[in-house]
Amino acid sequence: MLPIIFGVACAVILLVRICRHLPGLGGSRPRFNPARPPRNGHLFEHWVAENLRRHGWRASVTRASGDQGLDIIARRGGLTLGIQCKRYSGAVGNRAVQEAYAGQAHYRVMAAAVLTTGHYTKSARDLSRSTGVHLLSVKDIPSMHKTIRKRTVRAA
Repeated sequence: MLPIIFGVACAVILLVRICRHLPGLGGSRPRFNPARPPRNGHLFEHWVAENLRRHGWRASVTRASGDQGLDIIARRGGLTLGIQCKRYSGAVGNRAVQEAYAGQAHYRVMAAAVLTTGHYTKSARDLSRSTGVHLLSVKDIPSMHKTIRKRTVRAA
């Protein structure tokens, strides 16, 4: 009887190891490629939301016009984050930080962020420090929960 139980246990362990490597069966998630976001701003917002979902967030895109400063509302582990998305190749300025800050108040989210494919002006970085709005890159998506949680807890 013992050899049969041992054989079954080995088969189960082997099956679990195989399934870990198959997408959709507990296997690895599709590779995240921050170098290939869509060029269209609206499609970019949906791309960001989808990649947030792949990294454990519940994310929804707000309506396209009249979004009150936030393009995405994302939730994970008790944290609610409002995100202003900017698909830029150049510099993102103050206005995006102001929109995210206003959106944070309007949607009553715990934290706000601007996420871009570009970079930020000195003025935007200065304003983000005084408002608490997080400035992020698309490369930050995989580690965003840790980054935002750490900064939000430290600021509280």
